[in-house]
This record gives sequence, structure tokens and C-alpha cells, in this order.
Amino acid sequence: MNCQKSLQQVIALTLAALALSACSALQALPSITPTPTPESLGFGPDSSLPTSGEIESRIPFPMTGEECVSHIPFAVREEQGRLVIEGEGVIDCSSSGELCGEICVTHNHILYADVSLGGEVLIGLSDSPSGVLHVDLVYTGTNTQYFTDYPPGARVLFTEQNPFQVEGSEIIPLTFSFEDGATTEVENQLGAASAAGTEAPAPWTLILYLK
Repeated sequence: MNCQKSLQQVIALTLAALALSACSALQALPSITPTPTPESLGFGPDSSLPTSGEIESRIPFPMTGEECVSHIPFAVREEQGRLVIEGEGVIDCSSSGELCGEICVTHNHILYADVSLGGEVLIGLSDSPSGVLHVDLVYTGTNTQYFTDYPPGARVLFTEQNPFQVEGSEIIPLTFSFEDGATTEVENQLGAASAAGTEAPAPWTLILYLK
């Protein structure tokens, strides 16, 4: 039937766009080479410098616009005259929404990733009194998609038992002003916003919180 063909074309276009974007995004990028900070940092219990914090991750799902919100905690410590940060966390979200051609199905999207942070704070900079944080976000995860609620007689493609799945890892270099609430944006790793590709996906937003 024409309606089934239309739905299959929509699904094929959706997955092709998402797969192309995911595969191109999952290429490891080189990490940032740390630049030494001054030998005397005055870091300790009585210091005004933060000793911990977290990065809030907000990744919009392309098909629904819902945000996958995660928090990645980190610790700040002094090491051989450098102010370094280390942390780890998990991104674990799902989203479901209707996908239609001439008939409709439910598109289900699951994102899971282990995330680690490693970087350095540069302080004493004349053009940035609060300091600058350079950090590598290492992302290793799985992007899973499948369809449910097929109408009777429709051809079944990707199911929960046999989903479309992309696995991979990536190193994403980030730069923040070292101050509470500082924000940066990177390209959304989850692919095209629609099967037709008429809209660019909203960016992946990351917010720095200090304690």
C-alpha cells in the first residue's frame, strides 16, 4: 500500500540522517595539551578557589525536542603547581514521540553513556580574572532507536528486540570561564532534527557549577 511505503520512506530517511550524523560525530578528537599555571596557587581549605563542582549536560532529542539532563560531578585539586579537575558520571535518558508519513508510529530514542572529565584551570590571566577551565569530556556510549505502535498490516522495521543502534566514543574539548554558571555549547551528537533535515538540531548545552 502507498501509506506503508510512505512510512517506510520516512523511517529510512530518519535513520539515515541520524546514523550519518552519529557516525561522523563519533570520531575521536585530540585532547588539549595542558598549560602550566603558576607554581604557587594558594589552593587549600582557606582558599577562595572552588574545591569541587559539576557540569550540567543538556542534550535535546532531535525528534521530540525534550532535553536529556545529566550532572557530571568533579573535584578540583592542586598537582605539581597546576590546578586540575577530574570527574565522572553517566548520561541515561529516553524520549518517545510520534513519527508520521501517511500513517504514524512511535519513535523511541534511548541515550546511554559513561562520561569522564579531565582538565586544568588557568588562573592569574589578565584578560580573565576568574580563570579559564579547559577540560576534555570523554564520552563512551550507545545511541538506540526503535519503533512501536505499528498499524495492523504495516511492515515492521526496527523493534525493541531488534533496534537500530550506534556505539562509539568521543573526546570533546570544552572551555569555560571558571565561574559559577558559565555556559558553553557544542554540536548536538544525536543527529538531524527531522527526516527531511529541514531544521538544524538544537545545540548540546553544558553549564559549569562550582562549590
